[in-house]
Amino acid sequence: EIVVVNKVELPGTGEARAAVERLCAGRGLPFHAISAVTGDGLPALVHDLARRLVSEPWVPAIR
Repeated sequence: EIVVVNKVELPGTGEARAAVERLCAGRGLPFHAISAVTGDGLPALVHDLARRLVSEPWVPAIR
């Protein structure tokens, strides 16, 4: 599980973002704050996702 919060460029989102980040930290969940508009946080999210994909064993779906 990874928690991603978008639209962090909008005014007034700081408190909610901080609350979600604290909640994630308390539960040991990875947290990323991003802005699809400005690109803030996207490189770190992509890097984290790529790292997880490489480090996790891949098991094909049985059809």
